[in-house]
Amino acid sequence: MRPPKFVSMFLLTTTLATLAIQTSAAPAPVPAETEPEAVGQWFLDPEAGTANYDFSLRISLKKGHESWSSRDVTLDQLEGLTEEQVKGRSVPVAFQVKRDAGTVVARGSITRGKGAGTFELTLDPAFASELQRRGVGRPTHLQHLQLLVGDVSLGFLDELRALRYPTPDVELLIRCVHHGVDHRFVSGLNGLGVRLDSIEQLIKARDHGVDPRFIRGMQEAGYRDLEFEQLLRARDHGADPEYVAWMRRLGFAPLPIEELIRARDHGVDPEYVRGMESAGFRRLPLEHLVKARDHGVDGEFVASMQGAGYPDLTLEQAIRARDHGVDARFAERARRRLGEKPTLEELIRIRDGGGWPD
Repeated sequence: MRPPKFVSMFLLTTTLATLAIQTSAAPAPVPAETEPEAVGQWFLDPEAGTANYDFSLRISLKKGHESWSSRDVTLDQLEGLTEEQVKGRSVPVAFQVKRDAGTVVARGSITRGKGAGTFELTLDPAFASELQRRGVGRPTHLQHLQLLVGDVSLGFLDELRALRYPTPDVELLIRCVHHGVDHRFVSGLNGLGVRLDSIEQLIKARDHGVDPRFIRGMQEAGYRDLEFEQLLRARDHGADPEYVAWMRRLGFAPLPIEELIRARDHGVDPEYVRGMESAGFRRLPLEHLVKARDHGVDGEFVASMQGAGYPDLTLEQAIRARDHGVDARFAERARRRLGEKPTLEELIRIRDGGGWPD
């Protein structure tokens, strides 16, 4: 679930401290037909470059536990709130947000698009009955509150059914809320031609960052037919669209996904490749770079050996030297002891025989 954007503590403190004064001046929201089921705090932030707003709710549902929800909304979804109020300065406001599970009735203040205050929740019993009719089950009072705060809609259930996902029970629907699996996420995957095997896989994908943006990037990079587990592995191991672009800029042709993941796992990244190139090893095949990286041979090591008097070191020689503990410091000490530059093989023989104490 995307973390909510917090308004400044100054704004929040001011809002909560002056609510009692502002209530008489604020327009009254549509009265709720029943007593509020719960109360909490709301926050509003404008989305940069759009006409949308980030509307966040925070509610304490039980001791030591808070539930957060953050949604992009348009102004017309905040009933009773006008554009003039949103653009004003320290304007007392009252508005409501109707959802399938119930209604959010909010009071507070807004300053130039940023707002905060308190809200009350009223549950809609028809929603619980409809969930039971659809085979989801009847939520408890606490679960109903979580579904309302998480903005779970009947349309979301319709979409899951249309995409042939099994009907979730209440607990699984609550997990969807907690993990950020919602209409936008599911429809985003579907728009890319991706349908997973279960709602549990949807949750796992969301948790691992396999979201529409990542999948679209991989598809545009040429990886259009990846299995779910391949997408997870690529994401978990950092073989993402940015890494693909780096590798191509460095001259590597498109790689099978497992080779790409292997290269990433072994630390063959742009910094490493550029370091090796600066030491004279240009256009090395990927498997050579992986081998060198595994043996601890990088551009810094090669350059130091070159500076110690071994300018024509091959990659295999560099790997052999590294494996036997021969570095520039040891080579320079050997030269001082012997009075001449030893060959690389002589250095290895001396090192294998115990060398000289530091």
